[in-house]
Amino acid sequence: MKRRREVGLVLAAVFGVFLWWFLQEDYGVRVASVRWLPPAATNITYIRNDLNQIAEFDIEQKAFERWCANRGMPLRRLADAEQQTLDRCLWILEERGVIPIDPEPNEAEAYFKELEAGDLFYKERWSNGGGTSIGYDIDERRGYYESSRH
Repeated sequence: MKRRREVGLVLAAVFGVFLWWFLQEDYGVRVASVRWLPPAATNITYIRNDLNQIAEFDIEQKAFERWCANRGMPLRRLADAEQQTLDRCLWILEERGVIPIDPEPNEAEAYFKELEAGDLFYKERWSNGGGTSIGYDIDERRGYYESSRH
């Protein structure tokens, strides 16, 4: 009986540590660099956990295109009247209290980044619903990255 109890406590502790590790989040607002993004990226705002990575950052177009191509994710220019949408992390950071809540939010802008004709985009989706989407706003000179495992 005592042995079962010890085994149960060990299993509960291992499960607790795994759950704690799994739910850990890493985030930053206007940071200088993040190891999983292009080295040339600056002014980075991001959130990362075991399932999702979402970031936006300043970067020169050529540097971003090179980084994407080297990772096997070549960007393509969006055609006239074509739009693509990427998730943003601003609303999540507001919910967590990391950044102040916008008193007059434009929810569409807080949740999504709309890319339009002339902007650059890459998308890969997996059968489980996960995948990667990457975009570059030509006018803003800003990169957008989202990846999920689910």
